[in-house]
Amino acid sequence: MSNHKINLAATWSEIRQKVPLSKSSAFLQKVLIVKGKLCISLIVRPSDGLPGLLVLVPEKIFKPDWRKAEFYGVVFDSPQKVDNSYALPILLKDEKAEKIFESLVHDLISCVAQYEDESKIFKCLKEKISLWKRFFQKRTAKLDEDQTKGLFGEIYVLNQIAKTSGNDYALNSWKGPIPETYDFQLAKYRVEVKTWSNTSQPQIYISDINQIIYDTVNPLYLSVIQISKDLNDGKNLGEIVDKTLSLFTNSQKDLFLSLLSDAGYLVAQRELYAEKYSIVKQDFYLVGKEFPRIEYNQISPCISSVKYCINLNGILEYLVESPL
Repeated sequence: MSNHKINLAATWSEIRQKVPLSKSSAFLQKVLIVKGKLCISLIVRPSDGLPGLLVLVPEKIFKPDWRKAEFYGVVFDSPQKVDNSYALPILLKDEKAEKIFESLVHDLISCVAQYEDESKIFKCLKEKISLWKRFFQKRTAKLDEDQTKGLFGEIYVLNQIAKTSGNDYALNSWKGPIPETYDFQLAKYRVEVKTWSNTSQPQIYISDINQIIYDTVNPLYLSVIQISKDLNDGKNLGEIVDKTLSLFTNSQKDLFLSLLSDAGYLVAQRELYAEKYSIVKQDFYLVGKEFPRIEYNQISPCISSVKYCINLNGILEYLVESPL
């Protein structure tokens, strides 16, 4: 199979033309790539017309830990015994997830193209599918621009911590993707990363009423990063991820990729993130007792959520040196 992009909609439409003739079939399919007895196909399920992907693996290498799982728009369906193989269907339930599903298809095909040994192929498929399941637990679409900038900023701080305190410490302190209230929980303090653009007012958004707190035992620092679009010298999200991956051992890479998946980004989606950014500057603010914020006891119990802005020009007195 060549490396050209597969037109999912056109292929599924072609398969659907056969549905009236094959109502009794579990799946109608068009093979995309074969390696030995391992095969990946695009499919349509005649019983309900759902399109999807089918991974066919030999019985001898199949592990009985594949479980049905339903997420937003995508179903990893139950395995089905087919002669001396197992068919693993992945179905698309929401057309809005089609662009992301296309990335999934090509990501799994890359496993088959990369290896000759069936066991290595299946190991690669399992690892990639595990990451995709983590991704689909939270979303069916790519990160929006603000989310992309936020992740860009968190990876920037992750690299700073790794440089001063080591890779393992940095990865274990990164809590933003989980998600927890603060992006980084370090031994003696916490760091919350906020980004803002040079096209906007110098302000940051607070969307969790419990996020800005004054704590003398475990103080909170805001890492405020100004990010600018930069077509010439900037880096896109995929390039920043690749550079960070190059610093890690294999086990560290696995943890980093899992955290990225939780954050809503997979390496297989890199071409969806072409926009390039540069870091203009980074400032740190220590949240003091009088730091401007809205506290929980100021809010009526009838209000279920609060989002507010802090003008950076109004908190200059809280500027401090980097604690990292």
